[in-house]
Amino acid sequence: MENATVLAALTFIDISGALVGAAISIAIIIIIAVSSKHIIARIPQDKLRLISGILLPITATPLIIYSSGVASPQWLHWIIPPLG
Repeated sequence: MENATVLAALTFIDISGALVGAAISIAIIIIIAVSSKHIIARIPQDKLRLISGILLPITATPLIIYSSGVASPQWLHWIIPPLG
């Protein structure tokens, strides 16, 4: 759900507004995670960092490439199609 929200935001609006929206959604998820400590406490901290560190670049990199106008490889268009 979070990745879909970020993808939609970065695709349909300008990049600066989308990055603010992505930061807000990530902050909300972190707040929810902190408030539910008993679930998060079972998962080691280093694995949580690894998961969040992997999800953010996977989501943001293709959209930054599209918004900057840099030529992108064809396989990237199959994974995340550009808007235009």
